[in-house]
Amino acid sequence: MKVIAVGGEPATGKTTMMKLLMSRIPGEWRARKYGLLTVEKNDIAKVVILGIYRGGSFEGTDRLPMNVQPDAERFLKLADTILPGYKIVFEGDRLCNAKFFQAAENFGHDFCFWCLNAPESTLEARHSDRADTQSGAFLKGRKTKYERLQSAFKAETRPNTTGPELEAIIVGILSSLGIQAEPLPA
Repeated sequence: MKVIAVGGEPATGKTTMMKLLMSRIPGEWRARKYGLLTVEKNDIAKVVILGIYRGGSFEGTDRLPMNVQPDAERFLKLADTILPGYKIVFEGDRLCNAKFFQAAENFGHDFCFWCLNAPESTLEARHSDRADTQSGAFLKGRKTKYERLQSAFKAETRPNTTGPELEAIIVGILSSLGIQAEPLPA
């Protein structure tokens, strides 16, 4: 089963990218619960997105409980049985960690990690626009985390997450999911 992780420092555009990706996948999205894990399931495209995308301040895996990982790992372990032929995508800090990535690989999934980056000036502007209250130490820790994940797991790294670069990421992930998509005009 294909499992795609999308990670990156805060404000690199992970959730924005995921919402755009979901809008490009044909079919209806329906929320389903697997223990503490909530997923968005699309039966037409046979894609499952881990997390909650129903509007609000925080979306994706940020809306999941902090202790969701054991249920998410059980979901990965059983995914081929309960959802044969589906593909799994997730983004965000909650599940983007070496333990979860290793679980995906250990369960025999075709795992791929996309790591989003953005110039420091873009990150600063986004933090300001969102009125983020994350400390400098926290942000530095997240930067280090994603540098380590990129070293430990083969990552598709993208240097910018705006305009044509964002569209290229979306088309690349759609292609990985087996969904044909032409880039949208600029």
